[in-house]
Amino acid sequence: MEPKYKINPLTGELQEYVFEYNGILVLRNFTAQVDNDRLVVRSASDVNFSILEALVSEVEIDGVVYDNPTAAKEALQRLVFNQNVPVILPEDERKKISSALQSGGYSGTAQDLKKLIERSSAELSEAFKKAVGNLQIGGRNYLLNSKQTLITSSVNSITGVIGISPDFKKILNEQPTLPIVASCYIRYKNITSTAPKSRLGFEGAISFTDDTSQYFNYWLNVSADDVGKSIKGQRFYTVFTLLPNKIIKDVVVSGIFSQITAEEVEISNPKIEFGDIPTDWSPAPEDLALYEDLIKVGSLITGNVSLNKNHRNLIFFVTVNANIDVKGLGDLGSSSFRKVFNEGVVTFTCESKNIIYTGDNTFNGKKGSTAVVSIYDNDCYIDIRNI
Repeated sequence: MEPKYKINPLTGELQEYVFEYNGILVLRNFTAQVDNDRLVVRSASDVNFSILEALVSEVEIDGVVYDNPTAAKEALQRLVFNQNVPVILPEDERKKISSALQSGGYSGTAQDLKKLIERSSAELSEAFKKAVGNLQIGGRNYLLNSKQTLITSSVNSITGVIGISPDFKKILNEQPTLPIVASCYIRYKNITSTAPKSRLGFEGAISFTDDTSQYFNYWLNVSADDVGKSIKGQRFYTVFTLLPNKIIKDVVVSGIFSQITAEEVEISNPKIEFGDIPTDWSPAPEDLALYEDLIKVGSLITGNVSLNKNHRNLIFFVTVNANIDVKGLGDLGSSSFRKVFNEGVVTFTCESKNIIYTGDNTFNGKKGSTAVVSIYDNDCYIDIRNI
């Protein structure tokens, strides 16, 4: 037989071999270990499992050595696939164990196996946390009634209507070092004067139990050099953290402010969220019941609704005839819907994208009918299953 060579997965070295067991050997009621170039397998009724990655020249099973590759493979197969003794784990269990543990050899009781997998999973989770620890992404808006738009040509403001979720204070008192993103949409056309304060944006204040305070805001500052200039609308943001060693007493949102004059100024949709990256505007969960496009607690759709990225991967129960605008789910977004009333029609719109029906073309079945919407690139896939 001509010699064969392969990289040993445990040492990284190129070595000659005669017999190879591909993958991870998983046995019940046996121990398995590598002794030089030999795979040694022994009966052991008190061992619930044995796992080993083997690259060897010969196999020993209960004291009998098989150095002929064909005989070795047949002996091992007889052992692994013996129908009289449950010596091999089911395929799904084997895959789970293989994915949870690093390459190498293990043997012991069922409790040992449980501890091994739990430890491996914990180490993986901790490593993952460390890898993403420097990138925190928020999403939930903590401003209440924040869907406000100020369009003006003069110094103007919207005050007294935007609130703050009680959860904001609670979370910061428990985790005072969390980064916070303040953002809002701003557009202006042809600035004519930067008086009185040369800025546009929104602002609030945090008061502490020691009678000090801290402003939170986003201000877009302009100067005399900007007179006559315009900018297209975009979301501007800043990241800040709480002053150290403080306990929050109260949080107040002052409002939206234009402190310049121009042919037209627009300031809208402020947002406060945790993290260091701004996300698109969305209403606070507490606000959802205030909108005409209504999504009630419990993911009920009770009227026309426009979904956004915060509604991804949710299951909605549709209770009445409604139009559901799904464009806001965005690329790679998906949501599911179940019709919970008989008769009637639920329609979907996805402006500027190609709607591709992969099941029925109309969501008009009896209660229990389902639909799944998924968006990829410029296509909106709608899979309707009426009953």
